[in-house]
Amino acid sequence: MRKNVIALMLVLPLLFIFVVFSSGNVASLGVSVSASGIEILEKPEHDTLRLDLASYNNDTRLSAEVRPANASNKEYSFRVEEVEGSEFADVSVKEDGTLIAKSAGSARVVAVSKDGGYTDSLTVIVGSSKPYDFDFTLFSFGDADRENILTSSESGYTAQAFSGRFGFQTTIVPSGFAGAKIQVLSGFAEIDEGAATILLPFSGRTVLSVTVEGGLGGDLRKTVTLDVSKTATVSGFTVNGGTGQVLSLEKESEQTSFYVESDSEPTVAENANVAESEVTMLSAGRYRVDVRFAEMHDSEFTVSVSAGGKIEEVGISFEDFAFSLRSELPVQSGNGATVLLDTPVAFYAVPSVIVNGITYRWSVTNTADAAQIELSQNDSGSVCTLTARVGTAFTLQAQAYRNNKPMDIYPAELEIEAVRSVTAVQFTDKSSVGLAGRTTIAGERYDGTGDKTVSNIYELKVLAYNVDEAVDGLSDLDFTVSDERVAKLSVTDDRVTLSPVGTGEVTVTASWQGNDSFGKNVRATVTFNVAHRAVQVQTSAQLFKETKAGKAVVLGGNIKLGTNAAGEVLPLSERESMLGKMKSTYNIEFYKNTNAEENAYVKYVLEFKNDVYGNGYSIDAEYFTNARDGTGQPLLFRGPLYFVSYGQVASVAGQDNAAFLIRTDGVTLYNVTLLGCSDESLQTEGGGYDLSNLNNVGTTLEINADAQILNCRIRNGRNVVRAYGGNRDGSKYFIDSLSENKGAENERIDVRIEGCVISQGREFLLKIGANRALRASKALSSDVAACIEPNLLDENGNAYRAQSNQYLNDEYFYKTYVMTDVVLKDSVLETSGLFTVGVESNFSGTVLYKDSADQGLNFEGWSGSGGTSFASVLRLEGDVRLYDWKDLSLVDSSTLIDTEMSDLKLNIGAMLDFVCSKDPARYGNLIQIVDGKQYVHGGIAYYGGGKNYAQLSLASQIASLSDYSCYYVNIDVLKDAEGDVGHQGQILPLAAGTQDFRFYMYGSDSANNYQKQQSDTAAGIKYAGVKAVPLF
Repeated sequence: MRKNVIALMLVLPLLFIFVVFSSGNVASLGVSVSASGIEILEKPEHDTLRLDLASYNNDTRLSAEVRPANASNKEYSFRVEEVEGSEFADVSVKEDGTLIAKSAGSARVVAVSKDGGYTDSLTVIVGSSKPYDFDFTLFSFGDADRENILTSSESGYTAQAFSGRFGFQTTIVPSGFAGAKIQVLSGFAEIDEGAATILLPFSGRTVLSVTVEGGLGGDLRKTVTLDVSKTATVSGFTVNGGTGQVLSLEKESEQTSFYVESDSEPTVAENANVAESEVTMLSAGRYRVDVRFAEMHDSEFTVSVSAGGKIEEVGISFEDFAFSLRSELPVQSGNGATVLLDTPVAFYAVPSVIVNGITYRWSVTNTADAAQIELSQNDSGSVCTLTARVGTAFTLQAQAYRNNKPMDIYPAELEIEAVRSVTAVQFTDKSSVGLAGRTTIAGERYDGTGDKTVSNIYELKVLAYNVDEAVDGLSDLDFTVSDERVAKLSVTDDRVTLSPVGTGEVTVTASWQGNDSFGKNVRATVTFNVAHRAVQVQTSAQLFKETKAGKAVVLGGNIKLGTNAAGEVLPLSERESMLGKMKSTYNIEFYKNTNAEENAYVKYVLEFKNDVYGNGYSIDAEYFTNARDGTGQPLLFRGPLYFVSYGQVASVAGQDNAAFLIRTDGVTLYNVTLLGCSDESLQTEGGGYDLSNLNNVGTTLEINADAQILNCRIRNGRNVVRAYGGNRDGSKYFIDSLSENKGAENERIDVRIEGCVISQGREFLLKIGANRALRASKALSSDVAACIEPNLLDENGNAYRAQSNQYLNDEYFYKTYVMTDVVLKDSVLETSGLFTVGVESNFSGTVLYKDSADQGLNFEGWSGSGGTSFASVLRLEGDVRLYDWKDLSLVDSSTLIDTEMSDLKLNIGAMLDFVCSKDPARYGNLIQIVDGKQYVHGGIAYYGGGKNYAQLSLASQIASLSDYSCYYVNIDVLKDAEGDVGHQGQILPLAAGTQDFRFYMYGSDSANNYQKQQSDTAAGIKYAGVKAVPLF
């Protein structure tokens, strides 16, 4: 990291500040109109688009609109995501919005605004009333794992195989369809569709054709090319493709056949059990052997087959005839099967032994709806096609016949259930909301009157579909809940509800009851956060009531504070009475010195004493923070406290009012948007936004406690987020010696900001500091300089070095002095009026010295307000993006010092002109010139003028995002300049102090320069690093 000594930059803007005082001489600070949302236009019912591949012509075009209507960047893009728990449909969206669907399943199409990363979505459920694909597998007969030996090719499948018997299975997509047929195109194979086996007795190439009739676009056909090698045997020839074959025959069998592959013609040795045998050559080296048995033969015997002087023994055994029933369904239990209504399904009678001359007759029993079940069978009855026209359970029965007489064995039976086809299940609940993509369910809610709370029973919205038609009722679905300790599930035929009983994450799964029978995975899941001790609120009054009571809340909608249930603004007097008041936790020595301590209070609108689960909704403080009279003068929030003031000459601001406050440890803000004021209040007549409209709005979120800010959007404040640890009750900001320090551990705040977007701050987007300081006084040391700008000391009494990051791993430093520890992770910060992040230290100039009169300086009320702040730590982790490049001409510091003295009016342009002309080689990368305009980066400012012991850790930030230039600045570099700028270089250190400021900023030569910000915006990837944060 380069270390340059650069004067000011956007640096001096911070010269004096704390929380800036409003100025009567405010310049306009125009910025683009930011997006606040996006909506997909003309969405279908339930935000769900249902398609049938059999009739869909890729003719749906999607479009969206970015809000507000006058947003500067109206561009957006579409992306496709999986729907939780559902089979992922092959869906895509072209640049013109055309929706392409290629396979069945579900997908979520998300519209994303390039500015703000706002999203809206619809679900696309794709079914098909015709099969559009199938998969054919082939495996060695008897392989329990059914390991597929086929390799997919452009035209079908190929395999290298050894001769023998194989099993096969055809899986049609979508499942539920029947009718795959297998034919031999070339070579030799014996196919038994009932047993689902293929005998490949000979070597050479065999080509099969597998056909599914009536598919999408016609019959679906694939070829299976098998290059078969002869199985090695001791004899050198094979029987039925192998060796040691045993043929099991029905007792009444009179003959059998088998195949031999041999270099010479085989012969069958004489055998008392064999009446005659015949060998037929099918082709060179390939033979069929037919054997007729003697009238009297053993129940078991072997037949010796010889060829080329070698012998293979073929076992013959006679067994009682038995048979079972098998369907072409991909899954069938031992004694049952499930079929789809109106869908033909083939059932096979599969004998346990080789038979001849046996036929079968099929029937339906055990149902009153037999007339609604159609049966058709082939000539032998070995195959029966069943079509159920009504949903019912019944028994399918087959009886074996010989010579048209029933055999003396029991019929084979299958228990069949006919069910409606469900091709997709959907939870239509808006569960994927906000930056977290997660809905939280509260344990309580307000009843219909809006006055009292009751237990919250959350009703899930569930729909089932058959292709593109909705299926009435839920009787075809099974429901489960992942953790009944978190929520109880209740299911009826048309209603599914969750009752919170704990806190945590819970997943509800809806599954089609036919999944196991059809080898399908028709299901959907939805995951919620559950907070059973939280109350769902939907109005301003409910939110105020529950937060004042210290309850956790779940937002049920956007809330504008200060409105009634009808959305009407409350009278000013009522709003004023609702404001909270807090003694300032920062430096109020000026008020103490002027006997006005009773005025050292700041106002706040809403205090969070417990968790807030936002569900992506917003809380807007507009009617408090921006309440104005007819002339535009503020009525409730009138600006921050003074840090110091000198009559009408100059005033510098202290702590400001806050829209939202956290001062209770352990609070989590999750998936909520906090608005210091509405976006509309930034609007100008010219149609843009003006950040100077935020001058009196105050801080959006003030934090003085351990807190987590997760997946939140926070914007629109003079400063957007302010985290200052210590002095929570406002009783003791200063200590007068380090011996009074009891350590920082009991007062330190740990703040985690993760997965957030923080934007639109008049000054800073994130401001960090400490509410504890060592006062500057002559009692500290005999060295006057060490008294005016006090040191923090290590455990050996040696002074720590200010403006460095070398104490991040110093345990004594951390436990003794660090009052604020902020982790900023995977977040975007954009659009500040000054700096992206400000890390502040107390001013420590001579005029603020407790004994300033000894130096011949005495400003009324200022004495004793100078000192050295305790330390803060800022840790950037992961994908933190500071998108805060700005036109230099729009950098406005007019709010920092309220004065009519030209010596104290900060003119950033003039300062930069001076610095650049003084040493352009050193400071040239600070400003980037694009198309004739000058741009500077907001960056991170460590400022104050006194000794700043704050630490910065970049070790865990993505390396490509941490190529900041580091600039050390001292105000007195300006003293050689002419006019007001030179006067500022001489005068300002008397108030601010003599210490360097430190700035971490992207320079023109950074990989994260102005063009990178613009290209990321154009590509719609600015917010790609903002990740959903698990809450439990």
